[in-house]
Amino acid sequence: MGRRGSFPQQVGLPSVEEASYHTYTEQDRAFAHKHALQMVAGDPLQVKEVLMGMAKLYGVEELVILTTCPDFKARLRSYELLAEAFELKPVSSTAL
Repeated sequence: MGRRGSFPQQVGLPSVEEASYHTYTEQDRAFAHKHALQMVAGDPLQVKEVLMGMAKLYGVEELVILTTCPDFKARLRSYELLAEAFELKPVSSTAL
């Protein structure tokens, strides 16, 4: 597994606090710029709008989303916000 820019070798993502105090190198900035088109950020409705535009652009009916959050609770909340924005209902475990 490769390094994430100039952050020390670690497992997972840095915390928000660690990231806010980090001094970003030119390598870090180049990495972020290169991958900016793969990222979507904003409030739930803004994210939905962008994702729907991407689905239309690529002619797909389904998207696979991976949120990168520093902790499980934040990641879970990000998926809840997406589900609410897309008006998705939970699937019962008996339906699986």
